[in-house]
Amino acid sequence: MGIDTFPLKNVKTIVLHRTDSGDAKSAISGMVNGGKGVHFVIEKDGSIQRIMDWDKGASHVGGTAPKYRFEFSYLKDFDTTGNNFTSTESMGIEVVGKYDPETGLFETPSPEQLKAVSQLVEALKIKFKLGDEAVVIHGLMSPKKFTEGLGLGYDQDKSRLTEKFIDKLNGHAKNFKDGNYKDAKAAKEIMKL
Repeated sequence: MGIDTFPLKNVKTIVLHRTDSGDAKSAISGMVNGGKGVHFVIEKDGSIQRIMDWDKGASHVGGTAPKYRFEFSYLKDFDTTGNNFTSTESMGIEVVGKYDPETGLFETPSPEQLKAVSQLVEALKIKFKLGDEAVVIHGLMSPKKFTEGLGLGYDQDKSRLTEKFIDKLNGHAKNFKDGNYKDAKAAKEIMKL
């Protein structure tokens, strides 16, 4: 199948993802077979693999993003034409790590991964003239798993979220206390932000 690419517009964000796979090879294979992709994959040893050219983009934010975008003040000016509105304006970075459905958390990134994430993100911020606010975690931008991207050194401050979204997170945390929320620990992690 291959990764479906399109021209990358003016880059406004860097989106941090987690792979839910044990290594970069599996993650890349999944992207190729699924037609989706990111620009970089960071292996557990901290090695960085570039997957796409600078001028190309691929679907990595997901079709759910428009549903959530108004809950983040810094996302309101994104192009909303089509499902991949943020994919056309962002660089994607996947960090290898398995997801634990019991806890709702991803595997703790290695020190080498954290160093590589920091170096790569800082280099991309310089290249595209971006500030700290441009670095977002996928779990808060297009939630399929709320914790996707947490713990990589760029966790969002709650001051960047709208009251509506914070209310949702508080609801998840309450459900956890009541024993009803499957990804309860994930909600608790988010509430620490």
